[in-house]
Amino acid sequence: MKPNPKKYLARLAGLIFMSLVLFSAFRALRPADILALKYANMLHLEDVEHHVHALAADSLEGRLTGTEGCDKAADYIARYFSQIILEPVYESGYFQSFDIVTPNMPNVYIATDRQQYQIGVDFLSFFPHDSARIAANEIVYVGYGIKDPMWDDYAYRDVKGKIVLVKAGEPRDNFGASLITSSYRKSKWSADPVHAYMLKRKAALESGAKAMLYYDPEHYEAFREAFERMYRVTRKTSEIQVDSLYDFIISTRLMQDISARESLDSVYYTGRRDRVWHVPVRIGFHTQDEILSSQNVMGIIRGEEEPGEYILVTANYDHLGKIKETVYPGANLNATGTGAVMEIARLFRIAEQDGYVPKRSIVFILFTGREQDHLGAKYFLKHPPFSTKKIKAVVDIDMIGFVDTVSTYPNNIFIAQELKRKKFLSYLKTANKAGPKLTIRHLEPAKRFENMEAAPDVILFYQKKIPWISFVNGKYPFFKTPDDTPDKITWDIYTERTKFIFMAVWKLANE
Repeated sequence: MKPNPKKYLARLAGLIFMSLVLFSAFRALRPADILALKYANMLHLEDVEHHVHALAADSLEGRLTGTEGCDKAADYIARYFSQIILEPVYESGYFQSFDIVTPNMPNVYIATDRQQYQIGVDFLSFFPHDSARIAANEIVYVGYGIKDPMWDDYAYRDVKGKIVLVKAGEPRDNFGASLITSSYRKSKWSADPVHAYMLKRKAALESGAKAMLYYDPEHYEAFREAFERMYRVTRKTSEIQVDSLYDFIISTRLMQDISARESLDSVYYTGRRDRVWHVPVRIGFHTQDEILSSQNVMGIIRGEEEPGEYILVTANYDHLGKIKETVYPGANLNATGTGAVMEIARLFRIAEQDGYVPKRSIVFILFTGREQDHLGAKYFLKHPPFSTKKIKAVVDIDMIGFVDTVSTYPNNIFIAQELKRKKFLSYLKTANKAGPKLTIRHLEPAKRFENMEAAPDVILFYQKKIPWISFVNGKYPFFKTPDDTPDKITWDIYTERTKFIFMAVWKLANE
């Protein structure tokens, strides 16, 4: 069969074009940046794959903060840091340990004149409280419980010392448009069920209510699952803040008992927003906590020229543990970020041993307690080993192992950042062309943090106005589910994303 000269010339032209693209990309890199690419290419797929499998193993039982499985994960990371001869931040070792409290299931009851209701079945309670007993003969219905310039359910109403009943959602006109946003777009009072609950709790507290019963039948089951996790969840002792409002998310069965099966919508839209149900209610609350401990894992490569300036490379290694016998492995969410930090530390150690010491110090931190309101990151910021004013940038690595096969750009990486440096962003594009060849997508900071439950630990640095950059693979269909397993990860793309992040850290540490 004779070769086709046209096809041959077309292939040759393509190869020449790609060579020119790569040559131009390399020319755009300075010698120091080419050096970064050299060390990035020392990362191999099996390196990161091993860490993810180890951290997502069933034997670690989901790495819930304060459990043996989480401690095993911390030990695994510390052993690896020791193996690559990474210097500990503290003389005592790699751990920044702190006490935490795990709340045992509280002894709580809500009783009407008809029957007594069971916590975890008929109602849920998420906030810590002092032990107390509350008795009332009436419950005040305040509709959506909104306190907003556009709509105020508490206006001209005295609820001080009373029990209020609040329902989920927000007011809408006959065409379905929100009376708060004046559009079909949901307001902050209903867009995210958890955030809406928190806002309405705050409104009830500020209005002086003694207790709030919150009715959200659409999301009750999701809240109940979160409640089951909570009482295996931990809080740092000094961070438990008790306020005066006792609040409970209630089931439809309890709501119907209170309202005598009267429809809340019919009550609300007939203008009777001040409806009062004369129902004798008794609430008892008693808690008993257990003191445990957990730890952040930290190592450092000290800078040569500016050792007192720090670049933080962070991820969190904890996850959701298990519910009953179902393990939440957290392979992409949490383990891929942790594995990336561990391997980036190894690459910098190789460079250091070759005589290429970074200008600034690089601190590698694996936080605990991200899934429990960012406990580890909060503790670090309250007890930093150096002044936080000396932190020049935080590089956050979240879940970076998943590839959306239906996406137009399956090899994408999303970047959210507040590093207002055009040269740095230009460098990322150039380094990407010469190396990993990912599709770089940008997220606004507000978009990165719009879902507080999904927000990474770097949100705390963002709130303190410390420069940061965050890397993530985008939407993940197995987010916080038992199906977040290693087989969902595309290992070659995960490896290339880790190389790309290494080059970003190199630039920040040396510019």
